[in-house]
Amino acid sequence: MSKKASIYLGDRAETVIGEIKDSDSLSGRLNAIADRYGEIIDRARRQVLRNFSETELSAIRIACMSWATRQEPAGILIGGIAAEVEDALQGGDLSVQQWQPSDGKALLEKLNALSPAEQIALIEWLER
Repeated sequence: MSKKASIYLGDRAETVIGEIKDSDSLSGRLNAIADRYGEIIDRARRQVLRNFSETELSAIRIACMSWATRQEPAGILIGGIAAEVEDALQGGDLSVQQWQPSDGKALLEKLNALSPAEQIALIEWLER
């Protein structure tokens, strides 16, 4: 379903979009970027979710429950999930705190090993 909307383009968006040629349109370029982003994130998310157990994913959700991500630039979000989980393990949410130290350490190692694209994919999963 197509939807017409007016949008504000920040400096970063204008840089990513680049120059619009006469044969292109802004909406066409934005749709191409969104399609590519969606493909990258969908593939990364499927791969990332396979690497975590249901218990680990539940702990990630609990630890990140109050973390406001929607308005933050991507560069600030990188490393954020691991930081939220570490905070929860060190005195935050009791259900995460009850983990064995080795379980928490293993989860943090997995999170810290994720690429930036995988971290953003996991954030997209959390936001849905």
